[in-house]
Amino acid sequence: MADIETHPAAHAQGLKHHFDDSAQQLESSTLGMWVFLLTEIMFFGGMFGGYTVYRNMYPGAFASTSQFMNLAIGSINTGVLICSSFTMVLAVRARS
Repeated sequence: MADIETHPAAHAQGLKHHFDDSAQQLESSTLGMWVFLLTEIMFFGGMFGGYTVYRNMYPGAFASTSQFMNLAIGSINTGVLICSSFTMVLAVRARS
């Protein structure tokens, strides 16, 4: 069996095997990112919409349970999310 990497018709450096050229690969990755962003908007839009509806339907329940929230843990979780997003941006930037 011939090795794909040594085959004379092998693709250019950085081009995945299922794309014809780099323009097609870029277009595909751009479309994939837009689809991902749209699904995230739909998911979080539904989550925030549900939160808003229930907060308006049961304001007393939200007010009474807010006293049990821990500001330190919430701040740490927010910091972890921001740092993980930052490291992902650095990884993507280093790759390109």
